[in-house]
Amino acid sequence: MRDDGSVEAMAQELQEKAADLWGQERASRMGPAMRQAAEYLQQVANNLPKREEEPAFFLGR
Repeated sequence: MRDDGSVEAMAQELQEKAADLWGQERASRMGPAMRQAAEYLQQVANNLPKREEEPAFFLGR
């Protein structure tokens, strides 16, 4: 992802990658989902845990 970090920039980058992978028509249909994904990415990026904080989940075997 680009260093800009804005939702618009992330959504645009996701749109461009989707167009490269699946074509412009399908990518344009996925636009709202990519915008939502960009919003979620921004929420995660703005709410990172402290480095010393342990995860609240564990992967089972």
